[in-house]
Amino acid sequence: MTWIIRKEQMKAFEQYIFETFIDKMLTILRELYPAQCSESEEVAVRDAIKAGVVRAEAHGFTSEYDIGRFIILQYMLGQDFDTDPQYPWVSDILGNSALPLTSRLGMLWSKAQLESAKMSAESLK
Repeated sequence: MTWIIRKEQMKAFEQYIFETFIDKMLTILRELYPAQCSESEEVAVRDAIKAGVVRAEAHGFTSEYDIGRFIILQYMLGQDFDTDPQYPWVSDILGNSALPLTSRLGMLWSKAQLESAKMSAESLK
């Protein structure tokens, strides 16, 4: 027996997968950034996640894991971190086509954690 999946069914399945990812990211962001991602801000956070997916895909990221990390970076550094002149190292890393995408994201992640720690230390002064 051969199963045939119609375009409408595939589209519904893709939408389900996308919404499941949004729900998963919302849960993660609420754990990491409870003040920014409160229940009252759910619609805004969902919109930010969807915008983050679009931005991540524009940089070539396709896996759920990589897109999720990209979205977390948006919360660490700001929604437009990938174009923010405050972080020139981001465009340097993203534009380094000699490195695989996952390596670029790993470098961004490491540098962002250092920057975040530096900002936290400076706020304690």
